[in-house]
Amino acid sequence: MKQDRRWKTVALIAASLTLGIVVAGTPATAHIGGWVHNWNNHIKPQADARYLPGGKLPAGKTIRGSFNMGDVAAGAGGLATTSLGWGWRVFHNQPETHFIPAGSAAPAECPGTHIDPKAAPGHLCVYERTNLNAGLRNTNGPQGDGSASPFGAGLFIRSAGAGSFYSIGTWAATSGPKSGGALRGPAGSGAELGIAP
Repeated sequence: MKQDRRWKTVALIAASLTLGIVVAGTPATAHIGGWVHNWNNHIKPQADARYLPGGKLPAGKTIRGSFNMGDVAAGAGGLATTSLGWGWRVFHNQPETHFIPAGSAAPAECPGTHIDPKAAPGHLCVYERTNLNAGLRNTNGPQGDGSASPFGAGLFIRSAGAGSFYSIGTWAATSGPKSGGALRGPAGSGAELGIAP
């Protein structure tokens, strides 16, 4: 009985060693690495090249989102804010911004609606869907009210009076030419000239 047990132990050790040598020696297992190796060498380069070349949104691509800001004010001038962050560099320079109040006509650079937000290249279009007790509302960025940065923008609303106030809507930002924008043509011509990088 002891001899049978020894033979089984010897056979198990021999089989384990053989399996270990075969598994370790095959090309398939030679390429298997940890998750860090797989992420850095296989997944990340493909994702960067496919979706965010150079960490920037490709020219002419649009990103969209929604916003909701509000509060309860003791009187007129109560302030509520929110921020829009695109997560990566969308614009080379500061975009032209447009805040379209609910029920207002949008400019030509903002051909969408609050249901289907759109923006021309180099523009941020903020479409208000609805509001309550709303006074002044707009974007806010490095250049003050009505501006944004290449990485995002702030939104604000001031209450018209005491009580609850809010503004709800959507936005679209479309990346402009890689050079950082377009040169405007002669006044009134509507022409824009893209500049190569």
